[in-house]
Amino acid sequence: MTPMPVGLFALCVAGVLAEPPETSQPTRQVLFHVGGQDLFDKTLSFKREGEKDGARRVIVNLDDGETFCPIEMGRWIAGGRGACGLEFRFRNDLEEGEYWLHVVWQGRTGRGDQFEVFSNDERIGESSKAEQASSRGNTRDRFRLKIQEGENRILLKLVSPFTHALRLKDIALCRYDSMDPLPLPACPTARIFTLAEYEQVIGEPGLRIDAKNVRLFTPRSKERQAKTLFPILAKAYDTLRETAGRHADHKVVVYALPDSSPHCTGRADPGTCVIPYGYELLDVDERETWLETLDAMCSEMKRFFPAGPLADLDVSALLEKVSQSRTPDRYTVQFGDPGRSRFAPPPGRNDAEERTCTEEVLFHIGGDGLFDKTLSFDIVGEEQGERRVVVDLSAAEIYCPIEIGRRITQWTRVSTMPGGGKGADTLEFVISNDFQAADYWLHVVWQAASQEAAQFELFSNGKRIGASRNGTASAAYEWNEEKFRVRANQEENRIQLKLLTPNGVVRLKDVALCLHESLEPLPRPVCPTVVLRNLAEFEEAIREPAVVLDSKYVRLFASKKMERQARIAFPYITKGYDALYHMIGMHTNYKLVIYSSPDWSPHCWGGTATGATLIPYGYFLLDLDRQEEWKRHGVPRLVGLFEEMGHDFTLGLGTRFGGEAIGMYLSGKVTMEVTGNPYTRDRRERGRKALKETMRRYIEGGYVFPEDIPGGVSDRIHHEILYECEEKYGPDFWRDFFTEVRKQRARLRTADGNTRYRITVDCFDRLPGLDFREMLRDLRISDKTSWYSLKPSRPEWDRRFIPPHERQPGDYPADRSEQR
Repeated sequence: MTPMPVGLFALCVAGVLAEPPETSQPTRQVLFHVGGQDLFDKTLSFKREGEKDGARRVIVNLDDGETFCPIEMGRWIAGGRGACGLEFRFRNDLEEGEYWLHVVWQGRTGRGDQFEVFSNDERIGESSKAEQASSRGNTRDRFRLKIQEGENRILLKLVSPFTHALRLKDIALCRYDSMDPLPLPACPTARIFTLAEYEQVIGEPGLRIDAKNVRLFTPRSKERQAKTLFPILAKAYDTLRETAGRHADHKVVVYALPDSSPHCTGRADPGTCVIPYGYELLDVDERETWLETLDAMCSEMKRFFPAGPLADLDVSALLEKVSQSRTPDRYTVQFGDPGRSRFAPPPGRNDAEERTCTEEVLFHIGGDGLFDKTLSFDIVGEEQGERRVVVDLSAAEIYCPIEIGRRITQWTRVSTMPGGGKGADTLEFVISNDFQAADYWLHVVWQAASQEAAQFELFSNGKRIGASRNGTASAAYEWNEEKFRVRANQEENRIQLKLLTPNGVVRLKDVALCLHESLEPLPRPVCPTVVLRNLAEFEEAIREPAVVLDSKYVRLFASKKMERQARIAFPYITKGYDALYHMIGMHTNYKLVIYSSPDWSPHCWGGTATGATLIPYGYFLLDLDRQEEWKRHGVPRLVGLFEEMGHDFTLGLGTRFGGEAIGMYLSGKVTMEVTGNPYTRDRRERGRKALKETMRRYIEGGYVFPEDIPGGVSDRIHHEILYECEEKYGPDFWRDFFTEVRKQRARLRTADGNTRYRITVDCFDRLPGLDFREMLRDLRISDKTSWYSLKPSRPEWDRRFIPPHERQPGDYPADRSEQR
């Protein structure tokens, strides 16, 4: 029995997940998937351990390329020598994290079959009870586990080993709370399960083509025909699944077999979801007879789904539709294993290779950082009465205007443009598609950047596709998301965005052409005002070689000489971003870009440009050898960076309380969650003591901020208020607060500073039992005028948080000993 190589499995998963894998991340999406890796074995010929203590465990070492897993558990199985425990052992080379363990199974005795789960000797819980023996219905259980760095053990143990038994259908350990993103497992009891077994049956070299829900075994001599057939099989399955409203019980496996084979029945087996068919299935060049064969074969595939919803489905019409579209998901191709099969792979070919019949993303302007704020572009087509900018996506240096419109806006802060100060009214993307023709989604994220209405229309290869909505000045702060269905031909394609409103201006945030109907799986766009957008520009700025580490939401530029430190810190940085996102419930406006620059560089000032979601830091960010946290506890010091990240989230959202109080408070929580250690905990406790002392002096001083503390840090009072609020409200304080903030997004975007402050106070005050506004009044802090408007850094500030025009008699009593 030949298991799928681990590398190939990783490729399979990468092709079917809704979200593409990140370049660097602290945890993997899938640690193991027994069904998806074809690790189940129907023979039950396993070595058992623990016979003396009655455990009778089977050890499944997932780091061993020859490992297999029994499909059943129970002492009476296999002549009374079945296993009562199943222990998975594996090594996690990345840092610890929480995962979901999914188990799909069937009871075998009808006596309340049940098992319990242990993770690294800690009991996690027990499964549901299967009160009836069943060969069709599946029981699904999931358990939340914490997986540690290094060696891990997960044990499934029968609750009653002498009377209970079960059959396993699938087991997976992953980050997903559902198994939907994972491939369906093939049925391990199928007569032909592996490529080696298939090659023995047909007597010649074979190959296996695999997608998320469909698998095809075919002779290697018919590889071309098989790759024409396979996309249609995959799409036919998808249509049947959508109509039926559920998946088949197993991955659908189709064999192409010679007519002389006893396995070539042409009939589907609903128990194993296998269809053994003749070589006529691959006669793709005889289209008329081939479609008849497909009709018969797909009629067999219908038997894997409930009959009711599919009763009126016309299979012929279905096949005609999918055979013309041919836009399946990514798939993999596996050749025979030279170590197990007498059929070696073709010369120069790997044992397993990934193929795509369509490119997942043809271009992504925002995600690739190709927008340019200068608008210094060549404009063509004036002789024909248009002003067109051509963005050739095959060129070495590619940049794209952030606006289309016949006049410039204040966004760019320049006064002249090519051609007498007039902008372009058409934006044309030229893209070469090296794969087969397919239907894609064109996504455009934009806003009206003019007082007058703005609208554009879309053309693809000269054909008008449609028009956008009509953006108005009243909604200038809102980003509109449009999507259009576009056909991308092989070789060259031209896509045009053409302005419909003569005096309007369209400002672009993102443009992408991809297979995804949503932009969510793609990386966030980089803000066009970011000065250094790519590796070459960063290297020129720091005058030395550099590296860039990239994930979906974060990009880090660093000196090449600090690459080791950057790769250590980057997973912690991305985990910090994730922690802030889960707390706040919204992403930053753009991808977060971080520079680690030399001290002499103008791109090293340790703050954040919230509008651009940019944090220009110095080399000290990655100078681990000078950080106490690293020297004592082996984690990088990122509290300052997390604070700036917190500002990018909160100030970008529009909240305002104190100067930087919210961002500073959140950074402390995230630091303890991501890089918590005794040294950091001690610093945090000492910082809290200093805040309490400042608050005590503020109150005892008659609600006047102490004279010996700089006014620029007077929002220490606001910081202490947040501590007290969370202690009073409980652990849901920040989640509930940001839930209220998200309801006010539209108001916050258009509000001035004091209005934003008042909205923020309102959001705090809506939390039940907090009485936030009353708390501010007791502490003599205005609920109308923001900390910034008081200008506390200036000498003339009188060190009171209520401005003179709002003060009431008694706000500042003469008795300075008055207590709260």
